[in-house]
Amino acid sequence: ASMPLAYSAPTTLPALVPDTTTGVTPLASSILITPIWAKPLAAPPPSAMPTLTGGGLLAVTLTGARTSGVLAQPARRQATNRWTGRAAVNTRIGGDHSEGTGSLAAHLTTPAKLLANQNARHSKRYDRRLDLEARMPAPMIETLPGRRERWLLVAITVVALTISVIIARDRLTWLLETVWVMVGLVLVAWRWQRFALTRLLCWLLLLHALVLIHGGAYTYAQAPAGFWLQDVLGTQRNPWDRLGHWMQGFVPAILARELFLRLTPLRRGGWLGYFVVAACLSFSAFFELIEWWSALIYGADADAFLATQGDPWDTQWDMFLCLCGAIASLALLSRWHDRQLGPAVLAGK
Repeated sequence: ASMPLAYSAPTTLPALVPDTTTGVTPLASSILITPIWAKPLAAPPPSAMPTLTGGGLLAVTLTGARTSGVLAQPARRQATNRWTGRAAVNTRIGGDHSEGTGSLAAHLTTPAKLLANQNARHSKRYDRRLDLEARMPAPMIETLPGRRERWLLVAITVVALTISVIIARDRLTWLLETVWVMVGLVLVAWRWQRFALTRLLCWLLLLHALVLIHGGAYTYAQAPAGFWLQDVLGTQRNPWDRLGHWMQGFVPAILARELFLRLTPLRRGGWLGYFVVAACLSFSAFFELIEWWSALIYGADADAFLATQGDPWDTQWDMFLCLCGAIASLALLSRWHDRQLGPAVLAGK
């Protein structure tokens, strides 16, 4: 019987193993298979780079070192796995033998620290994105007042304020009633380039300002336009303060609606109407607190500002009329307001 090939004599010459330098490894060998512990002196391929993965294993990848030697140069790049938080630290193989393998360990970062650094970088990016979004102008609305129209609105307001301060019967009452007009005018002018308002809202704000200016000039109990309304409606008291509080809900309802639709994720519907009415009613309650604080501070001098005219339920009437004005504004002007906002603002809402 013939002998199996596995037991037959070798037909090729024994391969010599290159010289080695570690341990007690023989300098030469004539065995057929190179021992696994042999480390040749020959330089690795010109593109070898050891890579430390997150688990701490050192692998050699063909990425570009020139000479053999110990791992000497510090880590030059850290790449973090986005799914596991593990990091890969790439280190080049250099020719400097003085630092030894300890320099690599000195520059390695633990996975926990890398994950913390990654979270910090993501947080900074998120903060920068929010800052950029805050600086971005609001979506362009469909209907804006023209340049001449804007100057006309400003001129009417300024002229009315000037005349009212000249004919004011009580300067303290005039200041308390018209300070809202002056603050609103400055605020709208300051933010106009970045947050322009719709034409409807601008004219409503002017109408509300004229009501406040007229009441501040003559006091609400002595407003001439209020006496005319008293004759028309047949009321027992001057109703100009009632009209002022009704306007306190009618006009700010459109203002709040525009702000909610342009600056928040709120969509048109029941929740938008609820928050608009709640905002108007809360401001009305706050205004009643201002009247109370004025009475405590100025005493009898604030009677003209309070304009209760002997009605013990004046505070409740004021808030109720504000509520009615807000509801009426939403019922009558919402569709008109939507057309002026336009599709750019109402997209997805």
